[in-house]
Amino acid sequence: MRASTSLAVPTYIMHVILPLLVCGYIYAFCRPDGMGLQVVLSWVVGADQLQSAKAVYNLSAYVDTWVTYSMPAMLWTFSIALLAILFDIDKRRRHYLVAFLPLALTWGLEALQYVGLTDGTFDVGDIIAGLLGYLAAILYIRSHHLVVINLSDLKVRRLLFACLFACVSVGDVWVA
Repeated sequence: MRASTSLAVPTYIMHVILPLLVCGYIYAFCRPDGMGLQVVLSWVVGADQLQSAKAVYNLSAYVDTWVTYSMPAMLWTFSIALLAILFDIDKRRRHYLVAFLPLALTWGLEALQYVGLTDGTFDVGDIIAGLLGYLAAILYIRSHHLVVINLSDLKVRRLLFACLFACVSVGDVWVA
């Protein structure tokens, strides 16, 4: 189904962006140093200013560790799955398959952590959180009218999605 009301696209985009903003907040201020987003922010605003902001905005002492370490996997899996569907990157509109891409990355990162090929700690909570984000995206799509942003051709939509997907993925990676 497609909806073409003027309110539908901004609302849909808000449902993609808001979880990513919460995820970014957690990565920037509540996680230990070395996250990809922190490295980028250090370059943009300066390392000293980022550390000062972390001292003020770090809420990890007040929330459960699940919120700090597993909830971001759920949030970005949900958002990126919605984004893939929003960009209509699959001609056949197999939403369950398109939404599976971010879940596969979440699980892939956990598998790499399990075998020790990347930094970080393997966590079953991240696997469950990713699955919850995937299921939430599928339920969202089934309960809302699907809104598609009409960009030029399929190749451009896929390229834009891949770039955004890579940016979100880098934010979740330990680089330092």
